[in-house]
Amino acid sequence: MASPAAGGKPEFQAKLASFVKDNRVYGAAAGVVHGHELAWAEGAGFADASAGRPSTPSTLYRIASVTKTFTGTAIMQLRDAGALGLDDPAVRWLGELAAEHSAEVLQPGIPAARRDRAPR
Repeated sequence: MASPAAGGKPEFQAKLASFVKDNRVYGAAAGVVHGHELAWAEGAGFADASAGRPSTPSTLYRIASVTKTFTGTAIMQLRDAGALGLDDPAVRWLGELAAEHSAEVLQPGIPAARRDRAPR
């Protein structure tokens, strides 16, 4: 049985091409996951405009400071699941930091006055 997302391929392609054009970026890649399966993946524009190399689903892009957002989101999800506390010293989870820093320097990450406003 084909994925319901398969019927949206032309629309996905058009939206990706529009994203590249409207945001004036050289290229982008996108994918749609349905269930646990990759139902569609495509590239639009260029991975390397000067060389004329097209963007594909396997193009690797630098994500720069976006990793901070991923890390923060993961930490909050672990907090919500009860797997860690925001007051835990970083060395509890990143033992390699213990040799260079004291636990006092690494904790807490969010001041107590702001913790009650953190989304759950």
